[in-house]
Amino acid sequence: MHIQQSVYIHSPVDRQRLQSALQVLVDRHEALRTVYTRQGDNLLPRILPAQRVDVELVEVGSQPWAAMVAAILAAAREPFNLAEGPLLRGRLYSRTADDHLFLFVIHHIAADATALSLLVRELWDLYGSLETEAASPLPTITTTWSDFVRWQNNLLLSEQGAWLWSSWQAQMSGCISQINLPNDFPRPTQDTHPSS
Repeated sequence: MHIQQSVYIHSPVDRQRLQSALQVLVDRHEALRTVYTRQGDNLLPRILPAQRVDVELVEVGSQPWAAMVAAILAAAREPFNLAEGPLLRGRLYSRTADDHLFLFVIHHIAADATALSLLVRELWDLYGSLETEAASPLPTITTTWSDFVRWQNNLLLSEQGAWLWSSWQAQMSGCISQINLPNDFPRPTQDTHPSS
């Protein structure tokens, strides 16, 4: 499953600077350099020391808006290779020198919608700082994704984790397995997962 954010830009864009900012972002966050290999029914993460990313430039010129939107939607659905990465892509759609749309797509295994918003904000902060060759405006990362995973695993293996597990088991016992909430339209009897 993919999540994406697009940014409409009404000014000139330095593609090389945008490329550099995206690379700094990937170098900064190990979750963006993590790939996954299948071992039986499990996906095993592996953090790469480096992962090269590119900002693809798509010249759309005078293409009708509907055709450009169709191309952007198709790009947002392009699959990622979990075993090789990268699990994100940046694509700059340019109509004129000061009319662009930047599409940032990331696999949901690497980020959620909140993280995506933060990543896009960091990307633009980095882009701006690279223009003036200023130091990175972003704070140093002191806790990594693997630190968080290690903390969670240790918590779950502790007495407190056992207490939390039994507490939630007791809270959820006797609950119904399916909740029928009102829908805006009828749902199929079998989920086909068209968005993934």
